[in-house]
Amino acid sequence: MQRLPFGRFVAGTITSWSIIILLHCACSNYGSLIAIHFFLGLVKSILVPAMEITLSMFFTRKEQLFLQPIFWTTCMGAPIPAAFIAYGLLFSKSVALPWKFFMINTGSITLFLARYCWLLYPSNPAEARFLTLKEKIAATKRVHDSS
Repeated sequence: MQRLPFGRFVAGTITSWSIIILLHCACSNYGSLIAIHFFLGLVKSILVPAMEITLSMFFTRKEQLFLQPIFWTTCMGAPIPAAFIAYGLLFSKSVALPWKFFMINTGSITLFLARYCWLLYPSNPAEARFLTLKEKIAATKRVHDSS
């Protein structure tokens, strides 16, 4: 993961995640759902360390002690909007089953996120488009000096 262009790696992993989510619609029995969830777990196991690397690129160890619990708490909030979407889709009159329609929506949103990450996710602080040159130098120096 660290030897590849990190931003592209994360975007590719999120793209894999969205494809696996969309493949849920092709499942017709319990065994196929278990296989899909196995591959979903593989992708999830890659993304968690990637997010930790991202935190370590921009924040010192002391700051990470404060930010990591916030990061994990916000991750636990993801089911809240998903529940509202799922509830709304229960009343859809489409030919697809509501849970398949939910997977199509979730996979499409995730695919959009992957495209956004492909364009904007930085591989390191020097490539961060949201920082000015002065901020890039300061962020890199601050993290380097703290270790």
